[in-house]
Amino acid sequence: SILDTPGFSSNDTEDRRRTAEVIRECDALFWVIDINAGDLNSSSLKVMDELALSVELYIVINKIDTKPNQKDREAVRAKIEQTLAHHDIPYSGILFFSEREPERLQELLTTIQNVESLDEEFFDVKDTVAYYLKEIETWLLEQQKLLDKEMKENEEKNEEAIDQIVNITEQVKNHCRVLYNLPSEDVGFFSGTYFKIKAHDYEGFTERLSDVFDMAEESLPNSIIAYRDVQCAKEEIIDARETQKERWHRYKAVAEKFKQLTANL
Repeated sequence: SILDTPGFSSNDTEDRRRTAEVIRECDALFWVIDINAGDLNSSSLKVMDELALSVELYIVINKIDTKPNQKDREAVRAKIEQTLAHHDIPYSGILFFSEREPERLQELLTTIQNVESLDEEFFDVKDTVAYYLKEIETWLLEQQKLLDKEMKENEEKNEEAIDQIVNITEQVKNHCRVLYNLPSEDVGFFSGTYFKIKAHDYEGFTERLSDVFDMAEESLPNSIIAYRDVQCAKEEIIDARETQKERWHRYKAVAEKFKQLTANL
């Protein structure tokens, strides 16, 4: 049999005693440790030393998503390996696990499947794995909602950025149209054809010309940059959606594997 060990986290002496008794009869022991603990504590080592020598011992390093750097994860694994070796405690494997990384469940299920003597008492681990599967599904759904929300917000920002560029372009066109019509053509007796602006129109001419320069040098480039940033964000969301699809695919594969593995239990 395979047994999860909730009894050792209990303060109830009777719970601990019953758990210890069952361990002596099981085929494999999966000992879960939070990666943030960094190493096995003395009470865990004592139990392993006293009870786990006759069974296959697997260490499951949980919540690895809190340490995304692979070097940090491997450092914890190495520390646990060193501790087990120092205390002469044999073990069959050390696994990484996180409900945020569905592919890790496949590794755990494969390990369980490879244990030679599965029987009815598998339900202890079965319930635990089923719980993790549900947690993963919940997290995936939350991530999907978040991505959908981000995409909707991105589409709104995209429309705003386009509207701003169009608005600035129209303003520049209007200013240019007015500027084009302000000078009037005249013919001098000696100088030939020339253009002139009336004194009361000159101030408006310079103001509009200044506005056009400002739009060309600042407003329009900034709007284009904002539009580009929105497009970059959109690409990131699309990539995240593809990653999410892959996660769903891996999750469904693991869930189906678990279903097949537990079909007759």
